[in-house]
Amino acid sequence: MSTQFDYIIVGGGTSGSVIANRLAAHTNASVLVLEAGRDAGFAPNVLVPGKYVTQLESDAEGLWKRHTTPQHDLEGRSLAQVSGKQLGGTSAVNYMAMARGPAADYNEWAKITGDDGWQWKNILPRMKADRKSTRLN
Repeated sequence: MSTQFDYIIVGGGTSGSVIANRLAAHTNASVLVLEAGRDAGFAPNVLVPGKYVTQLESDAEGLWKRHTTPQHDLEGRSLAQVSGKQLGGTSAVNYMAMARGPAADYNEWAKITGDDGWQWKNILPRMKADRKSTRLN
């Protein structure tokens, strides 16, 4: 294995993995991805809906378990903040759930970027098409 790389990506979550893939696929660059956690393939419960409770309780290798600062409006309690510590990042532990953001967010991104492709009316049909193509039969 080479000890020199053109790019080093810190974090093998969704963003880091996409960036690494695009750099490697569209250039002749060598790319190293560093991830603090494990390969998500070593955690079979990640892929089984309903088994996430077991993972949340006992998966020290695959999860960062942090807590918020104590919240005044929660009578001084803090909340658990769990995120993925493995290839795929938190997407690897989202338990096959998907949620769309609010239309206003997409419209704001379109405004900020000057790219009408981000407008809700343009992005929603793409999301629906992607969802249909990934459904299990």
